[in-house]
Amino acid sequence: MRVKTRWEEWLLDMPEDRAVPCVWVVEGEYEPYTPARLSGPPEDCYPAEGGYAEITEGYCEELGIYLDGSEMHKRFGEKGIEQIEQRLADVGIQREGRELYYDSEADGDRRRLNLFALEDL
Repeated sequence: MRVKTRWEEWLLDMPEDRAVPCVWVVEGEYEPYTPARLSGPPEDCYPAEGGYAEITEGYCEELGIYLDGSEMHKRFGEKGIEQIEQRLADVGIQREGRELYYDSEADGDRRRLNLFALEDL
């Protein structure tokens, strides 16, 4: 399933020496979640699958930049990509009609961002 979200990056404007926002629209593929089956005969049991997203592309209209998935990885690094892909997965989970589970205030902030992103795109 195709999913979209927004990701804000702050860039330093050199002549003005101030930070300016660049809002990226990031697209990806979400693999729907299939829960594990852990009871019954062994041949009927299986692990959970899916519930993750992979970035396919991103663009920033303010700068006129388009990047494919591998270029996004180079630009944002492992930690940034992990956060963006989690946000994409959250959008996919919401589209499936499942509840998002958050266990900290920081995750609550992520939820508010994703609800905004889902309604806005």
